[in-house]
Amino acid sequence: MKMNIKTLVIAQTTLTLLITSSFYIILLKLNDIAGYKETNISGEGELKVGTIDDHYIVVLHDNATFIDEFSRTNWIKNAVDNNSENFSKINHYYSIPSYAGWNTPSDSLKILAENKKEDAVVFKGFSARLSPEMYEYFINHPSVKYIENDVAVKIDDIIENDIIDNDIPDNEKVDTAGYVYYLSRCRWNLDRLENHERTTDENYIYKFSYESASNVNIYILDTGVFDGHSSFTDRIGGDLNKKRVRLGKNFIEDEEFADLHGHGTHVAGIAGSTDYGVAKRANIIAVKVMNKSGIGKWSNIIAAFEWSLSDLNSSETNKGIINLSLSGNQSAAAAAAMKSTVSQGMNIVAAAGNNGNDACTHTPGSSSSDGIVVVGNTDADDYIAASSNHGKCITVYAPGTKITSTAIVDGEKKVMSGTSMAAPHVAGVMALLLSIKDMTPAELYNELRSLATVGQINEIDDESPNLIAFIPRTAYIFNKDTLPIPPSSNSLIEENMKEKEDIIVIQ
Repeated sequence: MKMNIKTLVIAQTTLTLLITSSFYIILLKLNDIAGYKETNISGEGELKVGTIDDHYIVVLHDNATFIDEFSRTNWIKNAVDNNSENFSKINHYYSIPSYAGWNTPSDSLKILAENKKEDAVVFKGFSARLSPEMYEYFINHPSVKYIENDVAVKIDDIIENDIIDNDIPDNEKVDTAGYVYYLSRCRWNLDRLENHERTTDENYIYKFSYESASNVNIYILDTGVFDGHSSFTDRIGGDLNKKRVRLGKNFIEDEEFADLHGHGTHVAGIAGSTDYGVAKRANIIAVKVMNKSGIGKWSNIIAAFEWSLSDLNSSETNKGIINLSLSGNQSAAAAAAMKSTVSQGMNIVAAAGNNGNDACTHTPGSSSSDGIVVVGNTDADDYIAASSNHGKCITVYAPGTKITSTAIVDGEKKVMSGTSMAAPHVAGVMALLLSIKDMTPAELYNELRSLATVGQINEIDDESPNLIAFIPRTAYIFNKDTLPIPPSSNSLIEENMKEKEDIIVIQ
């Protein structure tokens, strides 16, 4: 009997040890999984649309800076470095204009006064992963205006066919009439921009000049741009070796600087490709803020605003447009950053969103009152697309349904729809208007609306503006004495130039 009890005790002890060990192993596995999930949340490739845990955008008061007035050290970095948990990490500093954050408060005021920019809209702050303790530290700091969660947003497109579009014949033909090129048998969307009334016989023609916004930079904040597409060479300028796409900045750390999705290349093609674009000689700058799944973070997009502004200020031209073909829930930080960017001379055109509801409930769709051009989507019959956001926050509508543009295979094309496609049409129109006249963003915003086609959108809601973006003849008719002779794309154009001078009817 004693032997049996002893054996039973040993068996129970052994079983208890096995159970305890099993729970310990399970606990370790759960911890590993939890750590892995945190890595996914932080990484670009595994992002999901919505709030990003423990990641924040911290916005400072206008009179605050990163540099302490007395110690002249970076007080934000010092606070994070002293965090004993070693969890917090700063990802980006934001300073629009650039000198506003990286000088002491007294120095910043002097610089603003010297530059006569006392009324500049300032945006400064930082994005970071913050521990609960560091969050509490910053939320209670007198220099902090507010803190909001970083959020992952998505591109605004509807893929009509996820394969290369080979169904539409390549029957466009480029000819010249005097100093004006015209693209005959083009697609409806380009024709729509140059006519107040819709062309109904499908005899689509698009007219453009030799210059065609060659002095304007269009920053495509998107999934990247395939710069190897032949439609991004300067064929109109006669230099087939010159690429009009420049790879600017990649904000997606774990992806190469290439368009792995196709959205950014399609958007860039609408804005400025030779074959499908509105402004056919504009300078395209790729700024990658969205990953291969078409998702990106507001923290990166805000950093891209600042980078684009800095790049424009260091370029040969001072005429720049940012295209934002993306959308998310309202973000006070993103809206403030856009407003500040526009106040520094950069134009921003943005997709209204594809939720089929009020654009005012989304960012950037809600920012039209801050000077951002918000664009809704119309189809070939001048109806607002069912998916397009609408309402009083829309600035103007533009073609965005079943739009053919460049693909991420050289020489190929693709059809996509959405406000993502409508926005770059307007970016192209803005580039053409800006190329012939120096305008502030506010002036260009008003010019775009005053020139727009009025009253042609069918069955429009009561709050949306009945406006479709329009290109006036002044955008492609210039004084012949001030322009070089357009280079011919083939000998036939040269032979027919005289007899074709009277063919085009300028609207």
